[in-house]
Amino acid sequence: LIANTVLVEDYVGIISDDEKKEDPFLVIPKFDRLAVVILFYMWWMLSGIASTEGLAAPITIAMYNWTHEEAILYNGIIQVVSCLVSTASYTIIGSTRIGTWDRRLVMTLGLTGFWFFHFCHYPLPFYESPLTRPPLVNGTASITGGGCSYDYDWCDHTARVPLPLYLFNFGIIQGMSYPLVSAPCNTLLSEILGPRKQGAIQGLFAFTGSMAQFTVPIFSTALFEASGYKYIMVYHLIVITLAAVMVAVLQKRLVPLELTPVNGKATKYKRGTFYRM
Repeated sequence: LIANTVLVEDYVGIISDDEKKEDPFLVIPKFDRLAVVILFYMWWMLSGIASTEGLAAPITIAMYNWTHEEAILYNGIIQVVSCLVSTASYTIIGSTRIGTWDRRLVMTLGLTGFWFFHFCHYPLPFYESPLTRPPLVNGTASITGGGCSYDYDWCDHTARVPLPLYLFNFGIIQGMSYPLVSAPCNTLLSEILGPRKQGAIQGLFAFTGSMAQFTVPIFSTALFEASGYKYIMVYHLIVITLAAVMVAVLQKRLVPLELTPVNGKATKYKRGTFYRM
């Protein structure tokens, strides 16, 4: 009741209904739905990558023989470093010329970082293997001791990602890649939609990320229990590769909305098609 009676909607950069009534020739073209779908997919990918960080503790326990306490502490420190790198990256993007770069180029740089990150975390054949089992005490594995659980058969044929590479990728590469995809993705979505009310589309955009954070951890956990982190990396490599291909092939669609189309070009809008002569 208070929101409807007291608050007044005032949008910045949005063409209002009153402005449309004042100028009968003012037309907002339809936005490119394919471009919006691509950005929705990009947000799904980004949120899915973020959600799998919850598996960092069991993965590092299996790979580096960390105890439960060590895994929580060390991964927490890594996350802090990654967040600091992301904060610095956002600041640089917002305060330097990087913020004016082609958004498709910036997204491609971020996707390249994510691809490198997941490729290096795939258990490559020249990595040290197999993983170490927990120590046995009176024939029983220690509850808090590190090592790859005896419940997992994949431990005997899975390679260990080198620890320095893991730390660098998680702390630096991933911390830089998030802003390089997130910032241009959000900005480009707003530009593609144009000066119209965006609440519904932005809500669906956020919902897409929420669904990824709900579903990806479920099957990622199932994959981890069945085959380790191998196919988790394969899944993300496929998703990232597909995103990069879409950006490369459909880059001409990932552009801000043209309010003033080229002369003679048919442009669709809410009530039909118009031409600019």
